[in-house]
This record gives sequence, structure tokens and C-alpha cells, in this order.
Amino acid sequence: MRYFGCAYYPEYWGLERIDEGARLMREAGINLARIGEFAWCRMEPEEGRGQEQELQGVLERSGHPGHRYRAVQKCFLEMQRICEQLGELPLPQAPVAIVQDYDVLWTYESSVAGKGVDYPGQIYRLHRELYDRHVVADIIPPERDFSGYRLVILPSLVIVDPDLAARLSTFVEAGGTVLATGQLGLRDANGNYIPAPGPQHLADLFGVVIHGGMYLHSHVEPDEALWVPAPETGRAPVALTGVLGSQMVGGRAAVWAADLAANGGTSICKFTDGAYAGQPAIVRKATGEGHTLYAGAIGMADELHSALVGYALSLAGVQPGPETRRHVEVVTRGDVTFVINHTAQSMIVKLGREGRALLGSFRAGAAELPPYGVCIIR
Repeated sequence: MRYFGCAYYPEYWGLERIDEGARLMREAGINLARIGEFAWCRMEPEEGRGQEQELQGVLERSGHPGHRYRAVQKCFLEMQRICEQLGELPLPQAPVAIVQDYDVLWTYESSVAGKGVDYPGQIYRLHRELYDRHVVADIIPPERDFSGYRLVILPSLVIVDPDLAARLSTFVEAGGTVLATGQLGLRDANGNYIPAPGPQHLADLFGVVIHGGMYLHSHVEPDEALWVPAPETGRAPVALTGVLGSQMVGGRAAVWAADLAANGGTSICKFTDGAYAGQPAIVRKATGEGHTLYAGAIGMADELHSALVGYALSLAGVQPGPETRRHVEVVTRGDVTFVINHTAQSMIVKLGREGRALLGSFRAGAAELPPYGVCIIR
């Protein structure tokens, strides 16, 4: 993972700025913040005596080690004990990579229409689908080596250079699967639309021709406008149906649809209404030992989006983890499985494996988790 950081000083800017500051950092692609170093004299006015000034610290402002201190102390002592038992563990192995390109982000953020694409939101949504299936995914830049992955996902990668296209082709030929969605290879390196069919450099690999597309906004109803009096618009979603593997699927796309034709690929879903009714919506192609999938839509309904991700995982041979409720996390590192309950409800998670609990309760292949509980099994 690549880190992009900044310095942040809530002690100077006030508590009311924290939420807005965090939002702006996320939108800027910042994933690491350094805080507090220029105000340490306020946090530790005397050697060995700390006193938090604005935020809720581990110690009470009086310096008394209250309930927060005891909770943190219990957590770290528990971690210290467990670390001694775990030893050195390998990092989780991610079978899936989601490509995030900052040039693509800036291209979308620099235009009024492009902001509706919500490029970061597409990445978050894909990651959520994988997280809910307990499939570890890396968020990587386009120049990263793909050889360690089984599935690479390109969410609206509107800029594609020849080197990236060549490496994707090699990846697929060797047995990898690539899922691309939305506006694929339609702009040049400067963010300008290419005066030719897309996807640039990838048409043969995906077996498609993208002539363009349309944003699914409505600007014709009363009080709807792109520029004035205010950028208020409705939606004009389009429907698509088809078969993903053996599953009949259907749903709507509400943000953008591709003017798409199959050219060597097989149409497995089609648009069923709107201007592109009868045209391909999702196209699959086999190349070498691998596969490509292109979904020419942005803003797909949840069930359809979930089915698409599940189908891509099956093509790539990536098995999901155990079925759990949302916000229960299951991660394996080496011979150790961590099960974390991020909710206020008790949970039982069937893991389908044997082992003994280093922390928590594990019986008959199931982890028993209290609210916010953790179970570690070896």
C-alpha cells in the first residue's frame, strides 16, 4: 500500500473542524496523518506528566488513570501476551487487487459531470463487496506488478497507457482475470477524450468497442439544471439483464451507461430499455488461460453489483471466506485465523476448520464472539 500523508493540528483549528478535516483528507487521497508534535508542550507540560487539552485522551485531564486508561491497558497487555504466542506471522495474502490511479481521480474531480462518477466511491464499494466476503484485497497503483494476484479490478480506469495494457494482457494470458467497469480507456494522459472508439489499447483484450456513453441524469424536469439556477438533477436509470455464470441477474444502472458493441467478446448481459436497449451491457472474453469482464455501467443496483463481483471471483478461482453478518471480519495469516466482531451483538461464526483458541472461545469449528469480541485460532 502506498501512503500519502499530511500534518494535522486539531489543537489549533478546534474540535469543530475534525470531521470536515477528515473528509477533505479522504477526498484528497490522504491515508496517513501526523498530529500533535507542535503542541506536545500542552500534552506533556512536565516530564512524565501528560495532560490532554482538547481531545479525550487515555488519561483524564486531572492526570488520573481512569476507565479509558484501564481499557487501553487491558488491550495492550492482552496484545503483548498474544504476540508472544503468535511469533512472526506473514501478512495476509491478497488474491485480488483494485487499481486506483490518481490521474484518473484528478480527471474526474476537475469536471462537473465527472464528479457524479464518484471514482473513490466506486473503489470503496468494490472493497466493501470483497471485505464482506472476507476476501483480502490490495489497493494498488497501475504500475504495480500483477503477477501475485488472481483477479485485478479496474473501476472506471478512464486513462490507460500502453505499458499498463501490455502488462494486463500478459496477466490474462497467464491465467489471471480482469474485471473492468464503467469508463474504460476513453481519455488520454491529459484527461482529454480520445477522438476514436475505446477502450484505448484494450479493445482486443476485452473484445469490445466503446463508442461513448451517456450520463444518466435528467435535466428536463421542472427546476432541473446542470448550471443554473442550481445543479439539481434527477436520474434516468436504465435496466440490464442477463446471466452471470448460472445465475439470472437483473437491475438498473443510475449514473452512466456505455454505448457498447461486442467485438470478439461474448455479451452476457444486455440493456433492456433506454437509448441502448438491446446492446451489450456486460461482455466476457477468454484469452489464453485467463478471462476479462467488462461491465459498461456505473451506479449498478446493489444486488447486480454484488453478483458481478461474485462472478468475477468465481472466474478467477478465488474462494470467499465463511458467511457472516456484516461487520464481522475474518482474516488468516499463516496458520492463524483472526475473527473480529465490530458490532454490539453477540455472534457465532462457523469457520469450517479445526484448531485451538489462543484468545476467545472456539468450539466445534465455530468462534463464539461477544459484542466487539475477538477470537484467534491456531
